[in-house]
Amino acid sequence: YQHRLSDRYSLATFFDYGNASDSRRSYEPVAGYGIGLRMRTPIGPINLDVAYGRADERFRAHFSVGYTF
Repeated sequence: YQHRLSDRYSLATFFDYGNASDSRRSYEPVAGYGIGLRMRTPIGPINLDVAYGRADERFRAHFSVGYTF
């Protein structure tokens, strides 16, 4: 979810549930969630997120430039 704070900035929250696996039997989904800041620029969005992974019980910072698909 993104909430626009101004013409240039937005606040984001997210929740993710899933995982990757080689087989259905070994598939064990895990949860992750966090918050982020979005900044609109002429070259595209710049994103900074702080996420918490339940499986490894730690925080991670994620930085990206451009649109995701």
